[in-house]
Formats: sequence, C-alpha cells, structure tokens
Amino acid sequence: MNDSTRQYRGVTLVELMVVLVVVGVLLSLALPSLADLLNRRRVQMVADQLTTDLAYARSESGIALESVSLRFMSDANQSCYSILYFGTIGGCECTRGAGNSCINVLGPGYTNFKEIRTTQVLRATGVSLQTTGSWDASSVNRVRFLYPQMTPTVPDFAITVSGIRGFTLKVQLNAMGRAIQCTPDGSMPGAPAC
Repeated sequence: MNDSTRQYRGVTLVELMVVLVVVGVLLSLALPSLADLLNRRRVQMVADQLTTDLAYARSESGIALESVSLRFMSDANQSCYSILYFGTIGGCECTRGAGNSCINVLGPGYTNFKEIRTTQVLRATGVSLQTTGSWDASSVNRVRFLYPQMTPTVPDFAITVSGIRGFTLKVQLNAMGRAIQCTPDGSMPGAPAC
C-alpha cells in the first residue's frame, strides 16, 4: 500500500468543537437540576436529624428522670442546637461545637447544664434553621421537655429548615411533644402541607 491510497481515520478540529459545544449545553441544562436535588436532600436530612433529636430529647426526659432542653442559636457561619440536661446556673452555646457547648468559661461551677449532643448546620451547605414559638423572655429559642410528662414548655414550638434554592420543611411539636414534619409552601414533594 502506498502513501496516496492510505486512509487516515480520526476526528477533525471542527468535529471536536461540535462535540464540546454539545457537552457544554447538556451540562448547563443539568447543573441547576443537580443543585436543586442536592439542596432538597440537605434540607430533608437536616429536618430528619432534627426530628430524631427532638424525639430523643423527649424520651431522654422520661428515662433520665430530669428535664431535657434544646437551645437553638445561629451566627454568620452556622445554625446550631444543643440537647442539654437542664440546669439553673449558666448556659451553653452550640456555636462552640460538639463537646464544648457547656464548658465552664468563668471557672468551676459556672454552669450545671450538661451537654448531651450538639448539631451544627454550616451556612456553606445552603441550609439554615429558624425557630418560632411563644417563649417567655428568659427562654427565647429554647424548648424544654418536662419530667415526668415529657411535654414541651413551648406548645407552639416549630423550626423551619430552609434551603437557599427555595426548599422548606417545618418540624413542629404537637401538644404531647411529638415532632412532625410538613412543608409550609409545598416546595418539598412527598411532605404533607402545614
């Protein structure tokens, strides 16, 4: 076979550019859907964890024979909450992180709250928490499950879990203190409306 009859196989630069343009268009269509899916799953996971933690705190108040409280906070970097054995001296800040929420910053005996668990939701995940309820001035953003009834101190307590892409779930307590999830705006498929 001589050089003039040999056939060359491969792709031309124009064909390669067409393929790259088609791939770019497909990716630009798929990325918003993927971002929505990730944000919706993160909202669902945080709401599920919160529902589980509320049920745990309620049951712990009956088992441990003392009141258990949840304290919610937020700052520029995160929304967070701590589950605590209720105390009367000092307090706890979940923004310090798990295991450090109730440290004695002013010396021994400053606080008699005992941390059970702390959960932090970083703003970088695109999810935030917002509490609502009828609190008295001394217990804003807190709910306590009272021993032995295991009922909440804030009967209309609710936490809204919001995603940056518009997905919202509400976790609320019924009169007996059981946590239920619903969607206030219909943005979460499969969740009942509030």
